[in-house]
Amino acid sequence: MRTLKLKKGTRGKQVVIHGCQRKPKKKRKLSRFRITPIQLLNRIRRVSRQLAYFMTDYNQRRLETAAAIANLTTVSQNLAREITILQQSRLTDLARGGGIVSPIPFQGIISILTPRLGTTVALETDAGPIVGTLAEVGSDYARMNEPTGAIVFIPFGQINTIE
Repeated sequence: MRTLKLKKGTRGKQVVIHGCQRKPKKKRKLSRFRITPIQLLNRIRRVSRQLAYFMTDYNQRRLETAAAIANLTTVSQNLAREITILQQSRLTDLARGGGIVSPIPFQGIISILTPRLGTTVALETDAGPIVGTLAEVGSDYARMNEPTGAIVFIPFGQINTIE
């Protein structure tokens, strides 16, 4: 075994040679990127701050969404309650005219119109007044024959007054 001094650039390193000349092994790099521990720590801190900001923003938006949903739920419940009250008051008003109080929708209108079958009736609707002979009373509509010969179907929901 002999030791040789290597060529220029090896800075005085010596290598043991067994019959042939060998180059010294290169040191392995721990990372492809040359980064110091301080730089790595700074990156970790920056990512931590970004994550904290993201989580704060996410939680704030989640709470705002929950509040908006609660508000919409309250509004829809109030509207449903008001619609029920209006329907009950309209049914009560119609039933008073017929003398019958019934939870069945349009029962008051049916009881008012049924005795008037075959007679001339004037109905005030959202579209305007309709005058004609009452030909049929259905479960949710009335059929009238106008003097012009036209047949008119009127949904009970559109009737405002009966004369």
